[in-house]
Amino acid sequence: MIGQIQVLDLQDLQGAADAVLAQKDRLIALANRVDPVVVSLHGGARDVEVRVIEDSLVGPMLVVHLVYDCRDAMGANMVNTACEALAPLVEELTGGRVNLRILSNLADRRLARASCVVPAEALATPEYPGSLVASALWKPMRWPQSIPTGPPHTTKGS
Repeated sequence: MIGQIQVLDLQDLQGAADAVLAQKDRLIALANRVDPVVVSLHGGARDVEVRVIEDSLVGPMLVVHLVYDCRDAMGANMVNTACEALAPLVEELTGGRVNLRILSNLADRRLARASCVVPAEALATPEYPGSLVASALWKPMRWPQSIPTGPPHTTKGS
């Protein structure tokens, strides 16, 4: 997950960004002290990134991203709590004013994996003993490659 810390009222955007990145390890360590349980499960803060936004409706700003591995939890509370804990240090490092401390809805770094095994006999029913799915699974083929994915085939004259 990504937490975002918005920093306003900066005199030197790039200098503020450099200051945050120079203290990345310190920020990660502080974020990890907030939730020792998730850290014990091999999760926690993973990275700190910065975005320099020179022109916005509220003026120039820096957005500090906290990349956080919340394991199997949704993670909103732990990420928001970590961002709240980092805000004073971010203000100190940048000389700016932290305004927003939020969880991003962008979850492009979250991965979920799932697998299952369905016995072929569980798919064949008396009503549909020769269904495409059941007949495909009775053959020694890998699912889902055995299921046609293209357009339906037609016969001549239809």
